[in-house]
Amino acid sequence: GEGWYNADATPGQGVWKSTDGGSTWNQLASTSSNVNFQYCQDIDVHPITSDVYVATRAGGLMRSQDGGNTFQKVLGVGYGAQRNSICDVEFTASGGIFATIGIFESLGGIYYSATGDSGTWTKQVNGYPINGIYRTEIATAPSNDNVAYAVNMNSSTQGIRGFYKTTNKGLQWDTLPLPGGDYQFAKKQAWYDLTLSVDPNDENTVIAGGWCLWKTTDGGQTWFRLNHGKT
Repeated sequence: GEGWYNADATPGQGVWKSTDGGSTWNQLASTSSNVNFQYCQDIDVHPITSDVYVATRAGGLMRSQDGGNTFQKVLGVGYGAQRNSICDVEFTASGGIFATIGIFESLGGIYYSATGDSGTWTKQVNGYPINGIYRTEIATAPSNDNVAYAVNMNSSTQGIRGFYKTTNKGLQWDTLPLPGGDYQFAKKQAWYDLTLSVDPNDENTVIAGGWCLWKTTDGGQTWFRLNHGKT
């Protein structure tokens, strides 16, 4: 289910699992009748532990350590954060975990944990805004454990508030130039149109998607537009 509150969104049916490369799928009983899994924004399998992380809108960040048989909340209300609306979850090259919060809610932002365990998450505040933002999209660099990029939604305009980069796993975030300016990148749909991906072999090459697609090859200092459709 789409958890961005778009008018045409319908609830999902929980998490499904394949053990044969996607030829067949089975619905996980632990999520089939659980309202927390009706709207999920992201799902990732940890590259080292194989733990499954699901970003839910209502239930916080859920984790399974037994192949999806059971899930436990590790980040959200009562678990180190003030909101449950998880936007994104991403892993660093060495297995550290970033999660973002704020689907049309304030008091969110970026959180980091080295283990993913409850009680180990730290909110990123050095150089990253803590007010005036809702959704945050984040991407880590597979070739550099310390590098990650983030873009967030402006809570007043529903465009983007800013682009950011860290070179030390979020201890400090630096502001980057906006791709094409706020209007050109996401217009007023940053609550829905946001995606980021870092080249697996080059930490400085990033694709950013909003209303249009943009690319940087110098770590976000300059951007050029990839598509030129209707604006």
